[in-house]
Amino acid sequence: MTCRTASTLPTCLVVLLSLSAGAPRARGAGQDANSPAAAPASGATDANAPAAKVAAPTTAPAATAPASDGASTGWSGQEIVVTATRLATPLREVASSVTVITAADIERKGAKTVAQALRDVPGLAVTQTGPTGSVTTVSLRGAKTEQTKVLIDGVAVNDPISPGGGFNFGNLLTEDVERIEVVRGPQSVLYGSDAIGGVINIILKRGKGKPNGYVKAWAGSYHTYGETVAGGGSQGWLDYYASVTRLDSRGFSAAALRDGNHERDGFGGTSYMTKLGITPSDKFETTMLVKGHANRIETDDGGGPGQDDGDRYGKDRELLLRVEPRLSLLDGRWEQRFAFSHVRNRRTDNDDPAGDRIRSVFNGERTKFEWQHDLRLHETNTLSVGMETEEQAGSSMYFSDEYGPPYYYDSFPRTAMRTWGWFVQDKINIADTFFTTAGVRLDEHDQFGRAVTWRLAPALWINQTQTKLKGAIGTGFKAPSVYQLFVPIYGNRSLSPEESLGWEAGFEQYFCNKALVWEVVYFENRFTDLIDFSASRYNNVGQAQTKGVETSAKWRLCKAVELSANYTYLHSLDEQTHDDLIRRPRHKFSVGVEYRATERLRLNTEVGFVGGRDDLVFDMATYATSRVRLAKYAVWRFGAEYDVCRNVTLFGNVDNAFNEQYEDASGYGTPGLAAYTGAKVKF
Repeated sequence: MTCRTASTLPTCLVVLLSLSAGAPRARGAGQDANSPAAAPASGATDANAPAAKVAAPTTAPAATAPASDGASTGWSGQEIVVTATRLATPLREVASSVTVITAADIERKGAKTVAQALRDVPGLAVTQTGPTGSVTTVSLRGAKTEQTKVLIDGVAVNDPISPGGGFNFGNLLTEDVERIEVVRGPQSVLYGSDAIGGVINIILKRGKGKPNGYVKAWAGSYHTYGETVAGGGSQGWLDYYASVTRLDSRGFSAAALRDGNHERDGFGGTSYMTKLGITPSDKFETTMLVKGHANRIETDDGGGPGQDDGDRYGKDRELLLRVEPRLSLLDGRWEQRFAFSHVRNRRTDNDDPAGDRIRSVFNGERTKFEWQHDLRLHETNTLSVGMETEEQAGSSMYFSDEYGPPYYYDSFPRTAMRTWGWFVQDKINIADTFFTTAGVRLDEHDQFGRAVTWRLAPALWINQTQTKLKGAIGTGFKAPSVYQLFVPIYGNRSLSPEESLGWEAGFEQYFCNKALVWEVVYFENRFTDLIDFSASRYNNVGQAQTKGVETSAKWRLCKAVELSANYTYLHSLDEQTHDDLIRRPRHKFSVGVEYRATERLRLNTEVGFVGGRDDLVFDMATYATSRVRLAKYAVWRFGAEYDVCRNVTLFGNVDNAFNEQYEDASGYGTPGLAAYTGAKVKF
């Protein structure tokens, strides 16, 4: 088959021109605390969503984005993103570094969990401590895992009872996901605590059009079986969507096989979601969301030799509720969004035999109310003003007779903390050429007091050369977790928030009628008052810095072939020890090719490389930690999709195709060569 280029390739690269021409007239504005043994034991909307029902929609983390046609997105810069500004904004007007992963991207990768979908994002490192369901964390630009704010349809889901208040990606499946937006750099002005490294917003599907749905089933290595039933639609003032997914796997040993651990650690989980939208007029809309999961995860006693445990398992249950009315007034010039959300999770850790018993229960809750106003003061200017209040609460119980009498028992009764936050953001568009957002935020915490953050993010579009110059600077903060403040013996109510200052500068360059886009960003972050366990309790003792370069490129070589690549260089430094921060690779890159062989057959391949990085190993005999070096590795993946007919698609993928032996975390297992295949039937 002849591969004709989408546009005539230039004989040389376009040279950056100065902005000497007059501007056109203004137009409309459009050691991480979650890691195992890191702390004492006691302790989418649918891209097709009918957002146009409400006049001139602009808000919010769950706002609407354009439909994906199955091809990679982001080529033209006109794709709409919502997380970077809490307003529906064309990507071309956004100064922040944003990566968008669509449902089509997830299906091509064969990603069954969100963690798998995130692995190739620039500036993001994933650490998984075993098979599916194991504790899995991410780091953005070298920040600690708990310094990344994780949202599901705009609802914060960081676990308040985990030691650092981070989020475990190991249990989050992808079938409900319409798109994922990853915004890198400090975002506390809009999202408050935790948004130091950035924000990951997982936007869920929403019903549209005539009643429709699909049934999907797959099977493969490690005795893995998965099934999904989903459906939705819209009619008049009502839209609806619901889905149920079940995933089972016998897995492999969470403690690494190479260290003599052979017992398999399996996973069984059910994820469900229902979303309902009611739009009685073009001025009012309400969405309601119920999402949850119930999982059983087998695990081991830790990583390294002798850690196999055939009886240890955990259970994880989570329920997320959200109600979000929106009101549009003054012909869309004033929009209000009210939102109430509640997240409840319960984790247990169990080890059954007598003489080796562990019983622990961890309960966490987040309850939040938000009220945001978006005012279109002028065609060049949109002002957003918001208020929110959130209560985080947690409790735990821990019992063990692992070492015989005397038994160890610890109870942490339900304890809560509350934060009030107010923010102002001004979004400016001058002549569709200069774009900027500027904001400031005040948070009032009932324990440590006030935190003030700010951010400025300008961008300049040079139409003559199809170039975007961009930059951002701002501050962030991370409030102490419920656990760090209140846990008996180890907690410290005098803790201050962790703080950061971060900046970035870079460009996006479009070539060949936007068939090729190249992005380069340099960034630096400084973290102060980091909370760590020292002197038998939690204290603000740490300081760190990170800096690096992110570069990525996408090239639609022709209608049938699409290339992508990205590379991240990260230098991290613990200013106390002068060592690298653990589990932060200095070099990371991925390269992918997508090929539409026929109208029905689509093929893809991708290789991901992760460089060497440091980790810590805990010695049970001496109760001391030592630093080790994890080797670099590269993992290949192949995938295929074939449309048997309009409503039936067969798919398959091969992960770790060359059976690379590697570690994400020292002493923990990783998957070898694995293959999966399945079918999707639409109705």
